[in-house]
Amino acid sequence: MNLAKHDWQGYFERLSRAVAESRTEVEVAGLPGGLTTTDAAWVALVAVRYDAERDLIEIGFEFADKTTEDYAISFPRAVAIDEDEEGVAAIEVTDCDGATHRVELKEPVEVA
Repeated sequence: MNLAKHDWQGYFERLSRAVAESRTEVEVAGLPGGLTTTDAAWVALVAVRYDAERDLIEIGFEFADKTTEDYAISFPRAVAIDEDEEGVAAIEVTDCDGATHRVELKEPVEVA
């Protein structure tokens, strides 16, 4: 499902509440450049935020040692959500250069 830009902020707020309750883990191999503080394949997803003022999507991660890192995507052009009957399985963001940033959830999470 492709999300319209005016829906990003509200959708990501609902998704962030759902992942906070479920302690969802995600695979980060689909992020260009990866994360700077870990080489782990799976990390906890803490939140996804869209800042309309700065036109920026931030994806927050928490590692086994409880440290956190935000992954920022500036000037995103498109957001696609892979969803099935169990919930959200992946998030894919296309940036201003056409590169895709994909986060796969270990277990689908239901977004209300």
